[in-house]
Amino acid sequence: MLLTTRMSISHYSSVFRFSRMLSAVIAGMLLTLATLSHAADTVALEVLVKLRSVAALPPILAQYPGTQSVQFGLRPIYRLKLAAGSDVDTVVNQLGANPDVLLVEPNYTHQSPEARKNLPWAVGSAV
Repeated sequence: MLLTTRMSISHYSSVFRFSRMLSAVIAGMLLTLATLSHAADTVALEVLVKLRSVAALPPILAQYPGTQSVQFGLRPIYRLKLAAGSDVDTVVNQLGANPDVLLVEPNYTHQSPEARKNLPWAVGSAV
């Protein structure tokens, strides 16, 4: 009985380690696929940022020469058009570390929620 218990504990321990390793591999593969597909779903050389205040924009523009900005209304939300040769992922990571930047992401090209609301899968009805 004791030998059987030790074997089953050892067996379950091995299965648990294998499942954790398999989960990590699958997560890595999904992250890689998401990274590869994100470039096709974005506007080239564009980043969207939400800043703490409008005053935070000039230092950011100075940090990235050649960058043009368009403000959305009166809010401190901007679309930044980066200079040619810029790497969007690098800029997103750098801006994300800036304490004056609340949100930053590539400019995705998905449809608006209003355009998607009539799709059957978006409202949960079966086709």
